[in-house]
Amino acid sequence: MADEETLFESEKKERLFAKDKMDIKNEAGEFPAKALRKARIPLRQKINTPRQASGIDQIYQYDPNTAVQTGYGLSNWMGKNIFLSWSGPVTAAQNIQLWFMPPLLNLGLAFARMILLVLLVGFLSEIKPFNPFKKINRKAAAAGFILIFLLCANLHNAHADDTEIPPDAILKELKTYVISNMEKQPDCLPDCGSISRMKLQVTGKQLSLRMQVQIKSEAAVPLHKVVSNKKINWRPDAVSVDGSAEGVFLSTKNGYLWIILKEGVHQVIITGQVPDMDALSINFLLKPYYSEYETVGWNLFGIYNNGETDSNIQLVRIKAVDEDDEDSEDESFEKSKLPPLLKVQRNILFGTSWTVNTQVTRISPQGSGVAVNIPLLNGESVTTPGIRVKDKAAMINMSAGASRVSWDSVLKITPDLSLSAPETLPWTEIWKLNVTNLWHMSYKGIPKIYTDSNILEWRPWPGESLDISLTKPQGIAAPTKTIDNVWLTVNSGQRSLNAELKLKIRSSIGGQHNIKLPKDAQIQQIIINNRNQPIQQNKGNVPIFLSPGTQNIQISWKQTKGISELFKVPAVSLGLKAVNIETVLTLPHDRWALFTKGPIIGPAVLFWGSLAVIVLLAFLLGLSKVTPLKIHHWLLLMIGLSQTDLSVNLIVIGWLLVMGWRKKDTMPEAYNGLFDLRQIILALWGITAIICIFTAIKHGLLGSPNMKILGNGSSAYYLKWFQDIADSVPMRPWVLSIDLIYYRILMLIWALWLAFAFTSWLKWGWICFSEGGLWKFNKKNRKKNKTEEEHVVFEEGEMAVESEAPLSYPDEAPVDFVELPVEFDESPVGAEDTAVYSEDSVIGSDEGTIDYEELPIDFD
Repeated sequence: MADEETLFESEKKERLFAKDKMDIKNEAGEFPAKALRKARIPLRQKINTPRQASGIDQIYQYDPNTAVQTGYGLSNWMGKNIFLSWSGPVTAAQNIQLWFMPPLLNLGLAFARMILLVLLVGFLSEIKPFNPFKKINRKAAAAGFILIFLLCANLHNAHADDTEIPPDAILKELKTYVISNMEKQPDCLPDCGSISRMKLQVTGKQLSLRMQVQIKSEAAVPLHKVVSNKKINWRPDAVSVDGSAEGVFLSTKNGYLWIILKEGVHQVIITGQVPDMDALSINFLLKPYYSEYETVGWNLFGIYNNGETDSNIQLVRIKAVDEDDEDSEDESFEKSKLPPLLKVQRNILFGTSWTVNTQVTRISPQGSGVAVNIPLLNGESVTTPGIRVKDKAAMINMSAGASRVSWDSVLKITPDLSLSAPETLPWTEIWKLNVTNLWHMSYKGIPKIYTDSNILEWRPWPGESLDISLTKPQGIAAPTKTIDNVWLTVNSGQRSLNAELKLKIRSSIGGQHNIKLPKDAQIQQIIINNRNQPIQQNKGNVPIFLSPGTQNIQISWKQTKGISELFKVPAVSLGLKAVNIETVLTLPHDRWALFTKGPIIGPAVLFWGSLAVIVLLAFLLGLSKVTPLKIHHWLLLMIGLSQTDLSVNLIVIGWLLVMGWRKKDTMPEAYNGLFDLRQIILALWGITAIICIFTAIKHGLLGSPNMKILGNGSSAYYLKWFQDIADSVPMRPWVLSIDLIYYRILMLIWALWLAFAFTSWLKWGWICFSEGGLWKFNKKNRKKNKTEEEHVVFEEGEMAVESEAPLSYPDEAPVDFVELPVEFDESPVGAEDTAVYSEDSVIGSDEGTIDYEELPIDFD
């Protein structure tokens, strides 16, 4: 018998168990409450009911004999969310229209951006096709390269670790606090005590309880609680333990009698007078395992012939009424009570199996026990332990304080089912039917009551009935298996490869599914739902045995076929369509990947696009006269540097262009300080360029080729493709690769060429660097020259010459004039005359015309 209210009370008593306050000390000088906390006795005497597949658990179950469609798989697209918002009043007639750019147009715009970038570099350089922009080609070119170098530098933000371990002092304090607040409990919990046997005697007005109690550790034991219909708790007159009443300490909490016992087996005898009551209910927290009873003048419910005992026992007085005694009749009428009124609710679920949950609820006031037999439905079998069935009825024994009892049952599946409400029995019935999508129901009889849920409800009057017919619809033939995810991983080597195939399959029914691998595949392992399966293979056909539900399948195999120049992923037949196919190919580190091909979402070799840009840039830079490098020089240089970081390219190429600009821009002497600062920057830049050249050579000879393979998380040796949907045989990606020795040979040739070419470039760079002087800043000479600086000026009409060089005079005698040869434009070849330059005037010959030029004059 499962009395839920009693079980709830038991849990409540257990929580209040340690808080019991008693004023009597035991022999050890401890209060019973302290002894009780030291050794608790578990009060969980619940009925361990095996859980039925009922309610929401069974609604979503499949019938194993029904071919339920699994549907199509859904692609795991990771799209980009774009949020659009508008502000202002709108009307219902207004529409929103979006234009999406197709992939081909997006590719064209990418090429357009690349060409515009190249043109920008050309505008900033001194190249003939861009001569209209010659005025900005000098300083702007240097500034542009410096800006690009700074923008392309790798900047990494350091993130501090927010995780911090508390100090040792706090940890020690916490440990001390936890240990000091922990209660030491006996090791026997939760089975420290039990009542093995009990004998109940009720004769006249005398009640006696004899119990054998077994204790593993000293503890306070809850014995029983006696409740009458008048809610008067019964108290014993005498209590003895092992034949002695000395040293027995009792306490009552919530009506239960508690007694402190030491370790061992004890005989506890409790006796007392029964008050003038017509019904008693004896409740137990620790239910006796075996009980006997002897009653005179009382009817007893709760102890059965095999000695099994319920958690509550009911006693009802048997009393004869003398009709001639008027006082006796009045007393009997006063003590009589109305029969209890109950509500019986049957919750029936029609799923893969039919189950019934019956709930009996007390409507009448509490205070007296209830013993009633509830008829079962046709084909109903009770599955809850403790519920006794006799003559197709459940025997319910409800204690005086209990208000509800429930149990579960299974119902035999039949085409027809009848429900009827009793006419004279003291309860009302409620029928609630939950019909899953596996069944189609029709009924005849009283109308149903619609509720907020999908459950059909009837509340019959006494004597009303309901006839129900149920049929199972047949499903439409359709695929019963769906592959939701596929992962194919291939690790290729020189002479063999290892492959692994993972599948996620949904199946509505069990059966065999065949997967076809390459014929030369040697299966190493088959795992289904983390369990190894026996290996079965017939010329590449691998049978997989599925069960209803989701299966995670893993197949590993090995092939003697190694990597080749044109390598394709092994062909695998999945047996049906699949979605979310992910293919991963791992290349050996001694291969040079040149091209890849597979699904759209996958790796791309970006080096060939970069090569097109390099060719265009080499052509434009070769047309420039800033450097002595020709088109083929630029092409070879940038191809070799493309295997390194972008910053290396910018440093080397920028240094060559800036040195060409340095040769033409010697800077006036008024800016000597800036001239020297520029010399320092160019020197440091040159040293950095030389280091970058050596780094590029080292990386080319010892490193790996950088083909700029990107896309879908791919890299040079890790290629990953994704296909959203495929037939039984997914697309086979391939890769074109050659041995790494060819890359080493090409980089060796490039390094030798660069070593010879860069030597001549360094000579040219030194000439550019020393043009106009290496260093001009001299503070002492600058002050002296400033005071002695003079200029020779020739008036217009004769000859106008302004000398920017200071005049110097010898110490012996001042120089008034100097004779210089002057060539005449209209005179015969070889004809020349002498012009005399003085500090104030020019004396010339009358035989010819002087071609005026601005010439610096330095008087030695």
